[in-house]
Amino acid sequence: MSRKTNYTEIFIPILTILSDSACIFASFAFSYWIRFYSPLQNIFPLDKGNPGFHGYLIFVIITLPVWIIVFQSFKMYRLNRNVFIFDEFFSIFKSATISIILSIGIIFFFREYPFSRIVFVIIWFVSSAFITIGRYIMLKIEKNLYNKNIGIKNIAIVGSNEMAEKIYEKFSKEKFVGFRVLGFFADDELKIPAFALQNYIGNFDILPSKVKELEIQKILIAISATEQDLLFKLIKICEGINIEFMLVPDFIELITSRLKIEEISGIPFMKIKSLPLNIWNRMEKRLFDIILSLLFIICFSPVYIVLILLVKITSPGPLFYAQERVGIDGKKFNILKFRSMKVNSETSG
Repeated sequence: MSRKTNYTEIFIPILTILSDSACIFASFAFSYWIRFYSPLQNIFPLDKGNPGFHGYLIFVIITLPVWIIVFQSFKMYRLNRNVFIFDEFFSIFKSATISIILSIGIIFFFREYPFSRIVFVIIWFVSSAFITIGRYIMLKIEKNLYNKNIGIKNIAIVGSNEMAEKIYEKFSKEKFVGFRVLGFFADDELKIPAFALQNYIGNFDILPSKVKELEIQKILIAISATEQDLLFKLIKICEGINIEFMLVPDFIELITSRLKIEEISGIPFMKIKSLPLNIWNRMEKRLFDIILSLLFIICFSPVYIVLILLVKITSPGPLFYAQERVGIDGKKFNILKFRSMKVNSETSG
């Protein structure tokens, strides 16, 4: 994966979170103004006077993580969303509704401050409008980056039928989708039509090496129902490779399958193999690993001290034994463990 793409995977979601946060703050401030300073106060008189904005400011700071977590739970911060803004609005409205309901539950801890229920009703609608506007701007920014070949994902197509040709032409022309189609893979080169032959990468046997060489991040599979056995062959060949598979389904498969359907630029795909860890999952896992490891080391430090003494007393040599392991994408790394055998004992089998 290229460095530019890595930066984009972090930059776009963070910028979207900042945009949502600014819109949420703005919706609280605007809703407060509507309730206490606009002509609305003539319709709904202020029985307890103006409570001041400081309580709402503290409240939005405390509840902002709730909004972000709810939006993340609906996968609103992933890249390559490629959605119509009206479709985005319904997802935003649903997320905002849940966020408001959860946030209102926190008011229990702010009993001394006189919150207005009317303000929260206004926030409900205003936040959906403000966030939608912010999302529209973010979608434009993301598509503009893709049009400039920034953050583009390298993809390849498996198949050589009419659907494969349609996918190739569509994604090659619509760069704002965020994909760069490198070419086609096919199991039998003799059956490849002219349109695919000029962009032919190779057969399935070289697919794993080409994935690493060309930094392919997604495979789009466009094969007919009679070629489904190729799908199992393809998955087996790519076992252990950090790559995403997406299948263009037949119509019958589309209406009967329970697999997750994802639409990309008007073309439905069934996701049959997802990335085990995207950039955000890797960051979360890394943070979790570090915190848990530190706690584990601290809690079991007395045991480690005993093991250190036993290793040093029973046998001369280093304290730890380094052993090679193979991780994701076949990358090798060394693990350290307390030495339980004599030095170089593995040379004798």
